[in-house]
Amino acid sequence: VIGTSLGGYYIRARNVQDAATPDLLTSAWEVNSAHSGRQFSSFEEDALVQSVCAEPARDALMHFLKKVQVCDLASTWLAPGTRPCCGSWVGVLCDRDFNVIGLNLSGKGCFAHLDLSMLTPLPLQVLNFSGNAFHGNVDLSQLPRTLKVFSLHGNRQISGLLNLSGVPSQLQALDLGHCKLYGSIDLDPLPDSLEFLNL
Repeated sequence: VIGTSLGGYYIRARNVQDAATPDLLTSAWEVNSAHSGRQFSSFEEDALVQSVCAEPARDALMHFLKKVQVCDLASTWLAPGTRPCCGSWVGVLCDRDFNVIGLNLSGKGCFAHLDLSMLTPLPLQVLNFSGNAFHGNVDLSQLPRTLKVFSLHGNRQISGLLNLSGVPSQLQALDLGHCKLYGSIDLDPLPDSLEFLNL
């Protein structure tokens, strides 16, 4: 990959087939979304809430919700008796073991200062914040170490100097397009796992 300034579109891939799949972000979200928002009977709900659904992720997500304004999340995230993976929490992606593995908040009208440190402790694989109104700078070193897909595409109030150092070692897709980031690009810190890069 060759690049010296922002405003370009880059794809880094291990082979030609990977380079021909710019929809990697979409496919990743679709795959993970297949396990989100499941519904249960009242008996199942009671049993699950007392066991696997008593997730520590809930506290972190509720802290995140308090910092976000306007976003259309409260109606489901604050519903009585629900948990992130045992109900229909909007935008929460879960695996088959009831673990929270991602947030897909694309186009939800979220307005907040971007503080990724609130999500650092969670074992997330996908963070899709595209098409919102998050503002502030972005510190990629605060992303969860397990993250594979991250998008801030179209958050035009995200600004500041771009620093690609400290990104998760398993990151496969990074989309920061249509943000107000500036500066020269040093691609050396990017992991070999990265297949999609949009700046």
